Amino acid sequence: MKYPRVGDLVARGAPGGPRENNACIGAKSHILNTQRISLFEESLRCHPCTAEWLHELGHFEKNSNELVFEAASIYEIKRLPRTSPLPPEQNPNLKLARAILETVPSTAEGRERLLREMRKREETVKLARLRGLR
Repeated sequence: MKYPRVGDLVARGAPGGPRENNACIGAKSHILNTQRISLFEESLRCHPCTAEWLHELGHFEKNSNELVFEAASIYEIKRLPRTSPLPPEQNPNLKLARAILETVPSTAEGRERLLREMRKREETVKLARLRGLR
């Protein structure tokens, strides 16, 4: 499967699978976090590229009333991975850096003034809580 889509079933190392080699951002392997959903299902996620898979571990056989665990590892694609970093306008790290630069003054006097204002606001909030206004 050359171009996998959401909902497709893929093998562990196949293109679009969770252990695909050099598939994540920057041609790295996926960094997976596994979360057990139920007895037979687990969710795998890669936070750098936001990919997500659902792994069905087995099923309950109705005829024999037995738990049957699958030997093959088949994953359903829930969210496709991003293959490149976010553009600068969507990157949260750059947004945070810009917000800090715009908010925090560059001079020592400006930073001291900002700290005094923040302390004053905290004191007024504490006083309002003590009085029962907030």
